[in-house]
Order: sequence, then C-alpha cells, then structure tokens
Amino acid sequence: RIQDNFKTHEQAEWSAMSVKRNIENEVYTGTLVQEKRTTPNHKVKKLMKKKLAIIGASYLQLPLVERAKKTGIETHCFAWSEGAICKEIADFFYTISILEKEKKKKKCIDIKIDGITTIATDMAVPTICYVAEKMNLVSNSFISSLASTNKNEMRNAFKNGNCSIPKFIEANNNEVNIKDFKFPLIVKPVDRSGSRGVTKVLFESQ
Repeated sequence: RIQDNFKTHEQAEWSAMSVKRNIENEVYTGTLVQEKRTTPNHKVKKLMKKKLAIIGASYLQLPLVERAKKTGIETHCFAWSEGAICKEIADFFYTISILEKEKKKKKCIDIKIDGITTIATDMAVPTICYVAEKMNLVSNSFISSLASTNKNEMRNAFKNGNCSIPKFIEANNNEVNIKDFKFPLIVKPVDRSGSRGVTKVLFESQ
C-alpha cells in the first residue's frame, strides 16, 4: 500500500519495469544524441541509419553490438562463423577473418560504413585502423596501430621518444645475449595480450 500527502492507492500507478524503461530511455533522460540517421545528400530527404562495422563477433563483442543496435545504429559484424554468437544479433554478418584487411576494406567500401571499431581484442586494431584510414574515417593511424599491438615495436617507439622503459631485446631463438641483464627476466610474445604466453625466468639454465 502506498500512502503519502498527495494520493493513496492500493498499488502504484507505474510499475518497476515502466520506471526502469523511462530512466534508460535517452529521450526521457535528456541525453543529446545526434546523427543516428543521416541522408546521402541535401537533395534526398529519406533518413538512413548510420552503419557501424564491428570486427569480431564473439561474446566479447556482444555488448558493443547490443549497445549499437539499442542506439539505432545498423551493425555489420566481421568474423569467422565458429563462436560468432553475434551472428544472430547483428543486422549483417560477414564470414571474413579479422586479419584480412583488404577483403574487409573492399566490403566496407561497398557497404559505405560510417565507422569501424571493436572491443576486447588487440589483434583487430591494425585492420580497423587500416580500413578507417583508407576510407577517411575517424581512427588512429595504421602505423601507430602496428606499434601499439607489437611489444617490440612499442618499446622501440618509446625508446626513440626518450621515454623511460625497462631494458629489452628481441629474441628469435635460444641464442640470446643476456650478459647485460639481471635475473629474474620476463619473456613476452610480441603479439599477445592479456598476459598470455608471459613467462618469468629465474635462472639462466631455464
């Protein structure tokens, strides 16, 4: 029973679900959202949805796909079919590897995307920046994407920029000159993220 100075009712006029929908609705909350839809040019009056290319379609990219669709953006997912749970959720799905940047660029040009992105994966970053750069879309440069996803290139960029970084060398085999290093050492793959493949070496005999 609800009782206050204004009304007395057996039950509330608004359900909890109605209140939840209202406070999540951008129209009610006063959020200023622009350019969800556009026109090809000033002569065409028909509104068209913005198109977003999303690289990857696993559970990691699911929140991005859902959020984009919720805000009225047309979603185009690129990934292999295996494990692609976003395949049934995205507006369009293309079986193209996240690393095939030329195929992806051609398809994105055909689609006339307005943006390209991903979340929770470093592997797709160079492809995203490559496609965006070729299509004059907002992104980081392709060169910077290579440096940010390859630890050796990243360390060299920091070194050239006179940044303070740990001493490092690139090792391609077992014959590595480590006479100027002190143990323990950290060995990392240059192209992995999330601490995958990281090993702590305590002794030279390891």
